[in-house]
Amino acid sequence: MTLIEILVAMVILSVAVVTLVGAMTSLTIATQHHRGLGATDTVVRDFGESVKKNAIHAALYTSCPTAAQLNTPAFAAPAGYTTSIDQVEYWIPVQGDPLSSSAHFSQPSTATGDAGHDECVEAFELLCPDDPDIDPTPECDSGVQRVTLTATATKANERGGKTTTEILLRRGNSTGLAP
Repeated sequence: MTLIEILVAMVILSVAVVTLVGAMTSLTIATQHHRGLGATDTVVRDFGESVKKNAIHAALYTSCPTAAQLNTPAFAAPAGYTTSIDQVEYWIPVQGDPLSSSAHFSQPSTATGDAGHDECVEAFELLCPDDPDIDPTPECDSGVQRVTLTATATKANERGGKTTTEILLRRGNSTGLAP
């Protein structure tokens, strides 16, 4: 073997080793990312179940609940994770026909603003204008909200660990009984 043949063989082997190391590094990064997504998915689902349980078993009915009212103190995010209610949308039915094409979800009510909450209150006051002292009555409120939840991994080894999901809530009635 000549020196040239040995150098060519070493270059070929070096390229192969670098390629394999790069592939293994990419695999490790992808695994960490997938683990982060899987873990945050579990956390956001647990958080969503806690919000649902709190909404269904509420002792006092809250019409058009805000994100702060839906947030449940009973749920403690695991160490290294944060959870949040990003927005709440309210089902606005049409008087006499809740399945009408005019029925819709309100503009989102976020943790920092209650535009959707205000639209919800106004809509239900129009549906049941009988008693202006009640804000709005549970009998008029369809009690359906679409809630956007997020769980984020704050651990450095959980790359890309952020999951957002939407849940639909059907709140309990005025007696606090589950629907």
